[in-house]
Amino acid sequence: MGDPFLLEEIGLLALKSAADEGQNQSQGSSVQLLETFSKLLELVTLRHRLIEMSLESVHLARLYKELAWEMGFEEFHLYLRPIHFEFASLKDKVDHPPPVFITSLLEDSDQVDRYAPATLVLAISEVDGNQVGKFSFYTKEAILKLLFHSGVENMQVTLACQAAQKNALMVAVQQASSYSMPRWGCPAEAKEISSDLRNHGGMGPARRRNSRIVNDIENALVAPTPKVPDTLTHPSERFQATKRAPEAFVSIQLEKVGLRDMMLNAFLLRKQTVADKMKSLDEVCKVKRDVIVEYCQKFNCRMSHYALRGQIMAYCNSLRALLEDFPTIRDTFFMVGQPQEKKGLRDSKEGLKADPRSFRARPRCLLSADGKVFLNLWFLPHPSEVLVMFKTLPEEAAFQALQLTLQLIASLHDIVAYLFSFAQLGNCPTSFEFPLSANPLKGDWGGTEGIGSELQELQKMIDNLQSPQDPTQVSQALLLRREVIFLQFDAAVRHLI
Repeated sequence: MGDPFLLEEIGLLALKSAADEGQNQSQGSSVQLLETFSKLLELVTLRHRLIEMSLESVHLARLYKELAWEMGFEEFHLYLRPIHFEFASLKDKVDHPPPVFITSLLEDSDQVDRYAPATLVLAISEVDGNQVGKFSFYTKEAILKLLFHSGVENMQVTLACQAAQKNALMVAVQQASSYSMPRWGCPAEAKEISSDLRNHGGMGPARRRNSRIVNDIENALVAPTPKVPDTLTHPSERFQATKRAPEAFVSIQLEKVGLRDMMLNAFLLRKQTVADKMKSLDEVCKVKRDVIVEYCQKFNCRMSHYALRGQIMAYCNSLRALLEDFPTIRDTFFMVGQPQEKKGLRDSKEGLKADPRSFRARPRCLLSADGKVFLNLWFLPHPSEVLVMFKTLPEEAAFQALQLTLQLIASLHDIVAYLFSFAQLGNCPTSFEFPLSANPLKGDWGGTEGIGSELQELQKMIDNLQSPQDPTQVSQALLLRREVIFLQFDAAVRHLI
């Protein structure tokens, strides 16, 4: 990235040249000096942020490659073969790319480009390394060119591409890490977990496993990349040697390639439309910057779906871990999803219709298939279900449904965690009255019965809403309920103090 002292020297030289020009032209000299100084500060800030973000991308790329090998995929899913704007051709029938089902690659991997560069380069080089992504800080002439020839705008686009790449890597690592978990819900497994809880001082195998995963991720940032055994060359053989499911893998290359084709088509169409206006390199560069920014925005929106799915899985995993300590509450109130669970008609919005001749259990879904009808708060979906839920919906509808799901799960998680904590302390979360006795932490709350009554009140609150099947109203009610609980606790503690 060049010498910072050289950059400072060039900045002083640029300010001096601007000041000299200002002395020759008295009018507007202060404005020109201020604009030059602003560009210099912007360039220094962009350079610092690009270095910082590139370093973070390197660490995340190392984790991504390790997880890819564990789940049966290779590292070329991280890279996209560059196609320069000048050599691109207009492609027919390029529309918004459909969602990627990574399991199809286990049977046919021909659609993936096996391109892997020798070094990890900046993300801008995948879309344009000749003009927008071409910069240098090693010589005075190169820095002056960045200052006075739209170099700051090019650096901003370069930083945007790198930020999109870093976010994509972080989301992919988060989803793969959140999926690694045991299959809870079977009675035999519940007994084994409860036994382990008693034998290991309250820490079950899931928590120990999760702690090992976190420690492994943290150690991977400083440890060298482990060498992959040569014997595990086939994806199926590598999958048998690990417990991670390949469904949780995110191919960054497949998520980019369709959006990159749309970007190239947009550039060519604009070039044909305003061919008479794009005579200089600066005008062509401006069109490139516009289409690259649109590409980064679409890529961020695409990867935000995976971010929501990873957070939903993390909250569900935490809820399952909390319910291990209270198996009676889990079996009475909650429905724990199973791997690859098949849904029937009663698990849709039709399952909510009352039938006086028969008893119908609650649907085994949180929201309906279109994400517009609230069904059952007490169903905890399995990670395999979270990966595919709402995936066939339009992008905006799927994002809204995933966002509502996350709000519902997050609020329920915090409320349940709060009730369980008070049950273990022996305090009453309803009144929050601390007894003025010698031992203020000793209470006579009903334990699991008290938790059950609180959860029943939560369900009654949902049933009494104006539209109890509207997921937006339910999520807002749960958010308010969580805030009220925290405010009551804060008021009780302040009163006692």
